[in-house]
Amino acid sequence: MAKLEVTNELLQHIARAESPATLGAIVKADWGGKVYFGAVPYLQALLEMDSFDQQYYQEYGRHIGLRFLGQAFSYRGPVAKAVKLRIKELCSK
Repeated sequence: MAKLEVTNELLQHIARAESPATLGAIVKADWGGKVYFGAVPYLQALLEMDSFDQQYYQEYGRHIGLRFLGQAFSYRGPVAKAVKLRIKELCSK
């Protein structure tokens, strides 16, 4: 699958995103079918979460976000950089 086209609008949308589901959908569209197997469960959790402040089963949302970042080392590019930065920001609030 092709990566998302990098536009100022997309980068601004990422910078304003508050929902893990929104960020997860961007990651899924950008990373395509090459998602690293270790990141798959965390990406799936992001897609189902409304906030990093909520719990996802027995796990805190912030921990899900940070674990996704730890497993997303092969996710690269300008969109990946913006999404990872936003996840870090939201998890450190």
